[in-house]
This record gives sequence, structure tokens and C-alpha cells, in this order.
Amino acid sequence: MMEVKTPPIKVLLVDDSRVALKNLMHVLGEAEDISVVATAGDPYEARKKILQHRPQVIVLDLELPKMHGLVFLQKLKRHLKIPVVVVSGQLKRDPTLGEQCLRSGAKGVFEKPGSKETWSRFRSQLAQCIRKAQGVGGEVKPMGKIRSEATRDLVVIGSSTGGPEALERIIGAFSPRTPGMIVVQHMPRGYTRTLAERLNALAQVEVREARLGDVLERGLCLIAPAGRHLKVQRLQGRDTIHLVNGPRVHGCIPAVDVTLKSIAAQAPGRAEGAILTGMGRDGADGCVEMHQSGNIMIAQDQDSSVVFGMPKEAIATGKVQRVAPLGKIPELLMRWDGAWSPGP
Repeated sequence: MMEVKTPPIKVLLVDDSRVALKNLMHVLGEAEDISVVATAGDPYEARKKILQHRPQVIVLDLELPKMHGLVFLQKLKRHLKIPVVVVSGQLKRDPTLGEQCLRSGAKGVFEKPGSKETWSRFRSQLAQCIRKAQGVGGEVKPMGKIRSEATRDLVVIGSSTGGPEALERIIGAFSPRTPGMIVVQHMPRGYTRTLAERLNALAQVEVREARLGDVLERGLCLIAPAGRHLKVQRLQGRDTIHLVNGPRVHGCIPAVDVTLKSIAAQAPGRAEGAILTGMGRDGADGCVEMHQSGNIMIAQDQDSSVVFGMPKEAIATGKVQRVAPLGKIPELLMRWDGAWSPGP
């Protein structure tokens, strides 16, 4: 019986930069299952190309003439169900745009690479996101509440692109009995407080931006403030928050690695951590030190990640005890008994 080959995914590129279009066509041209069927320099041209070529996925820049890409995304999602992946240099200057794009229906958000080398590394991530976007079949159902039966007394979560949405699902599942929690989410100054307020409104636990001298306690979740690294110090038998200025680590402040390494040193054998969706490798080195100190690390799996960068790098260290979908992570954090083995 002859095998029927699946047609390649038809992609429309929307970007007003000829250089960016050339780079996108090059990196996607190496994927046999993806075909760039058309390009457009602005949203109005994109509308015509959509009608002409019927793309299955749109790769969209934000800085566009005639209409901002976010506005176009919002208009598009009201009328068509074509998955959109955002690739824009504007995210570097205003990372909050990424969250807005995800909330407006984008299936993935990436900062536009700035060099030939980074475009090369970007290739597999973009192609995988396009494949995932094309296969998405509806919204993920929210998780129900779970009962907290933690055997450890400190939880730490690191995330970047796609993190706020993932955090809503995870922290929204925790009960007031949950051990003290720290969240390190890559965000610009001023926005971590807004994130904390939103999570606090959704959660049964108390969520707020961390302050110098805060003490971790059951039912409290502290968000690392943008612009400061968060470290944990063991003072008089209590896990106490210490905030420090730069330098940036992996280009980030706060950085997940800084927090994980401090916990590895100050809370050996007492902590559990999770690396969620995000670009780059922040958190990978921290995973190694957490493992060496007897702590437990989990990584979000590829299928449920918006960007499988940070989790992938953490997994590559060989020091992650479990790789799991987003919906399983709260249960693992709360019910870990040491019996799990690494695996997808």
C-alpha cells in the first residue's frame, strides 16, 4: 500500500523588512514540511494574500506600516481561525507586548533574532512552533483545584515567554496549604507587580511582588520584582528574601539561575522547582546545582510550551527528574514522593 505524503504547512510571512523576510524564508526553507506560499509588507496586503493563498499559519511582525501587528492580530482572530506566530524585534523593547499577543490569540511569540548566528539557532524553535500552531484544535481546558500534600517546604518556578498564562493555570490550582513559593518571570520594570496582582485575584494563595526581608511561609507566593535578582537566605531558621542589583544573567534581571543557585545553597533537600515555557537557557545551570544539593526539578514538556527553549535546555543537563505537560506540573510539585523517574 502506497504511503500518502502529508502536504507541507502553508505559511504566510507578514513583515515590512526585506532582510527579515529573506531570513525567515531561509530558515523555514530548510523544513520539508513547511512551505512559504506568500509574503506581505503590511496588514492590508496580508489580507489580500490570505484570500489568494489560504495559508494555514501566519508568521507576523508587529512593527508594520498602516496598522500595528497587534491590532491586525486582534482583527484577524475575530474573523478567521488561522493560527498566528509573532516574530518581532519590538518585543525586546517592550516584552509586555508578548503577553498581549498571547492573550489576543497568538500561538507563539518570539523576539526577532539579531544576527546570522541567532537566526540559525532560531530555526528549529520557529519551525516547531508552526507545526504545533497548525495542529492546535481549540483552547486548553483550565485545570481544577488540587489538594496540597507537599513533603517539602519551598517551591520555585522559572518562566519567560508564555509564562504569565502558564502561571495562571499553575498557581490557580494551589491551595492555602501550599509551601512558600517563589516565581521568577522575565518581565520589564513595573510589570511584575501587575502580574502579581492579577495572579492574586485568581488564586487561593496570597500572591504579591517580593520585598527585601520577606519571609516565605505556607500559602504565600512571591514574584521576583523586575530589575532585581532574588536570592534566598536562611536566617534564624527562616527562608528570607534578599534582593540584589545586576549584573544581568543570560541578559535577564531577574534571572532564574540566580534564584535557583541560592536555593540550592540555602535549602538543600528541601525545595522543588519547575522550569516553564520560555526562550533561552536561563535556569539550566541552576537545575544542575539544585540536583547536586538534593532538590527536585521538573520541566514543562514541548507540546504544552509556547516556546520550548528554557525547558529544553534544562532537560539537556540531565538533572531534571521529570518532564511533564503544564496540566500535570502542580500535582507533581505538591505530591512529589521521590518515586518518579525522568521521562516524557
